[in-house]
Amino acid sequence: MSLIYNNESIFWISALVFGAVFGSFLNVVIYRLSVMLGLSKPANDTVSDIQENNRFSIAFPRSYCPLCGHKITAFENIPIFSYLFLRGQCSDCKQKISITYPVVETATMLITVGAFWRFGATWQFAAAVPFLYALICIFVLDFKYQIIPDALTIPFIGLGIIVNYFNVFVPFQDALWGAGVGYMSLWSLYWGVKLIFKIESMGYGDFKLFAVLGAWLGWQKLFMLLLLASGLGAVIGISLMFLGSRQRGTSIAFGPFLIAACFIVFPFGDELLAYYWAVMMPS
Repeated sequence: MSLIYNNESIFWISALVFGAVFGSFLNVVIYRLSVMLGLSKPANDTVSDIQENNRFSIAFPRSYCPLCGHKITAFENIPIFSYLFLRGQCSDCKQKISITYPVVETATMLITVGAFWRFGATWQFAAAVPFLYALICIFVLDFKYQIIPDALTIPFIGLGIIVNYFNVFVPFQDALWGAGVGYMSLWSLYWGVKLIFKIESMGYGDFKLFAVLGAWLGWQKLFMLLLLASGLGAVIGISLMFLGSRQRGTSIAFGPFLIAACFIVFPFGDELLAYYWAVMMPS
């Protein structure tokens, strides 16, 4: 460990490998959570294993093709490389493997490297990694199924407050206010829109996600997050309608835009706030 810590090039390589490996693990978490929440079904060939052992979890059964149930070998489970080598197909049933798998692995690798670039070999890096990994899982689940599981939000509200008890990212008081203001702001917005326009603008999972972001980033950055997420959502939504991919009035998950905004604000929030105030209140 001392060799890795004192040799920056080794740490960069370690961050790349670590990110890719954990990206593969996040794919497991995403898929199995979707099964446990009833959003997707396990392959028929694995149902007997699940029924026989009367359990299905992140760790059991061993990794398999979600289409045919083929047990994944170690060679077929190498992040990114296996997908390319297999040409995006299961080695057994030859059906296409979802592009989500290499995308998540690549994104996790890049985000891990980005976190190391921003924070270095510090406690901030160690704390940021699980937070960012949880956001990746939430992003995919909300994008695919429009659901944000409590299992990925409520624990990270508490973890964000605990981390910032030690002033890792923001002062403890800012984290507490961030969690409360994050939840209540979107809750109030939701009910205001529902009472006035009789429509549901977002789900309760979005409230909890915003509370997570507030607990980690502090209440001061919540408005910037919301503004940036709304802007991203408007641009993407209009673009999809213009391209004919989505019809007017079709709902679109808001969580992925909050998370995309967080990936910008989390590492650069202080600089963005300073720039904003410099523009708004020039000396």
